[in-house]
Formats: sequence, structure tokens, C-alpha cells
Amino acid sequence: MIAQVGVSVALVATSLLVTRSLAASRAFDLGFDAANLVIATPNMANLGLDAQRGRTYYRETVERVGRLPGVRGVALAAVVPLVVGDETQSIRIDGYEPSDGSGRIVVNNNFVWPNYFDLMRIPIHRGRGFVAADGLDRARVVAVVSEAMARRYWPGGDPIGRTIRVRDADVEVVGVAADIPYNAPGETPSPRLYLPFGPVYFPYGLSFHIRADHFDAALARAVRSELRALDPRVQVPTPLPYNELRMQSLYPGRVVALVSTGFGVVALLLALTGIYGVMTHILVARRREFAVRLALGATPARLARSVIRLGLVWGIAGTAVGVAAAIVLAQLLRGLLFGVTPSDLVSLAASGGMLLMASVAAAYLPARRLTRVDPAAALRG
Repeated sequence: MIAQVGVSVALVATSLLVTRSLAASRAFDLGFDAANLVIATPNMANLGLDAQRGRTYYRETVERVGRLPGVRGVALAAVVPLVVGDETQSIRIDGYEPSDGSGRIVVNNNFVWPNYFDLMRIPIHRGRGFVAADGLDRARVVAVVSEAMARRYWPGGDPIGRTIRVRDADVEVVGVAADIPYNAPGETPSPRLYLPFGPVYFPYGLSFHIRADHFDAALARAVRSELRALDPRVQVPTPLPYNELRMQSLYPGRVVALVSTGFGVVALLLALTGIYGVMTHILVARRREFAVRLALGATPARLARSVIRLGLVWGIAGTAVGVAAAIVLAQLLRGLLFGVTPSDLVSLAASGGMLLMASVAAAYLPARRLTRVDPAAALRG
């Protein structure tokens, strides 16, 4: 009985932990405006487009999508926060020498359209974001760095106007953008470099970030049509709202929550059935003893309390075992948790309290029936 209760507590607590983590992930402040944001990512692989044709495709397609009814703005980016995998860049920073003596460091980066920060509503804390001129093919290459990158490589200084060496080209830092999560909500911000698409060509495909009044099937069809208008070979998955795509990235946590909840419910029912069955068996075996105690003046309530106390002892012992097991199990799922710790008191207390009440209820039902027995009949039987 103790083992059954313990397993139930561990599974119920795990499902509560993951469910609370998912709720915290949904409510997390992303640092940008995700409302009415639609993402479309054309598959440009194997099309054989050179840099000039690729630039032409993206520039003209952005203009075409921007003219669609209900579309308020369009930007491009190589990486979609919390949705599309990250990119890295090897760079040199003027005046910074890494500890390994190589002279180069690797940072996360994102190739973006000049209006990216405005469309995403990512704050620029110092300097400026990109402007239209920064996206021209022959423009002077500039960069925007994140707050985390400014703190790491220019501590106590101002990165504006400093030089970074990217792909054998000198790049001037013109702005510092707010940190936003790219891989997981609540992650420790890592240094990030933003480069304007145009002077620097990104050949592996960009995602269209579309700010629209609303999203429906008609808008999705129109966007797909415009993305294939210049080249019918382009494959375009159905455009989706950003928040829907982000929920897909939470799929592993949702699966764990669903599976652990299902097992928790089954384990809870088995624990209740086990406690009820064992308690009934014990009380039937002690029927004559209860009849004698009733005949000698014991009250039914007192006998019921003694039986319930036994069920409560099992429940407390099982809950203690289950809470310890839940903490160990949650440690294995730490990578899926956000906003809660493996020893979250709310989840542990709720699951333990639930099993304690269930244990008391499972013991109370047979005890209540047995205390109504007729002592004379029980003794004669």
C-alpha cells in the first residue's frame, strides 16, 4: 500500500510540475511583441540561387507580401526566437583577446531585414537599429549587438562605434538591442550579433515575419502564393501564427505532462482500490473483534477513527516516499521545467494532500460499513 501511494504521489507531482512549467512558459515575457505575428519559412534548399538572385527574390517578395490586405509590415530573419534553431558566427573584436589566444570568438548571430527591430518591437537601448540603407547590397556593413554581448566584451565601456571583424570584413557596431530568449524561456542571455541581410548574404533561407491585423486561411493562402510567385519551385509550409509555432516547441513538455497525468490517474485509482481492498479484508477478519468492542461499549465513531488512522498512516508513509521519488524524477526532467524547481512546494503539497485525502476516504468507506454491524449477529456468525 505504501509503495502504491508513493508511486501515485510521484507521478501526480511530476504531472503538476510540468503543467505549472508549461503555464509559466506561456505567460513569460518574451521581450518582443508576439501578437498578430505570422511566420512563413520557404524552403530555398537545392534551388541553386546565387547571392544576387537570392537577394532579388527576398527583396521583391517582401514588397509583394507587404502589399497584401491586412498586412502591416514584413521583415526577414534567419532565426525565429524559440522556434527555429540558432546560428553562430566566428568573429574578432577590436581590443579583445580571448583567453585561448586564438583571437577569435564564437557568438550566436541572426541575419535580419533592416526593419526587424521595429517590426518585432525589440527595444534598442543604445545607438540605433538598422535602417533601409543598411540593407543595400553595397552598403557599409554595420551590426547591432545584444545587451549580453555588450556586457561580456565591452564591460564598463560603450560598444557603439567599435569594430568587429566578420568574414574578413570590418563591421561597425551601431546599436545595442535588448536581450530576448532564443532557445528557452528564462534562459541566461548569451552574446548575440545581428547583421543586416543585404550586404551580408545568408544562403540557407530566411523566415518571413509578418505583422497582420488578423490571421485566417485566406491570409495563409495569399502569403504562400506570393512566396512562390517569383519561383514556383519554392516549397512553402503553411504560414502559422508565431504563438502557435511556439506552442509546438513546447510539445515535449506537453507530452510529458499528458503521459505523467495519465499514469498518475491510473496509479491513484490502483492505490485507492488497493487500500480499499486490503482495508476491507482486514476489517472482515476483525469482524468478531469489532462486535465484541461494540458490545462492551465502544462507539462506532471511535472504531471508525481507529480504522481511518491506519489508512492515514499508510497514506503518510506513502506520501513521504512519493515526495522523495518525485524530487528525484523531477531532476531528470529539469531541462523541461521553467518557472518551477524540482522541489516545488505547491506541486508536492498538492499531490501529497490529494493522496492523503484519498487514503482516508478509501479507509473510511469499509470502516463505516463495518461499524454498523449487529454485535449479536456477528458473534453468532
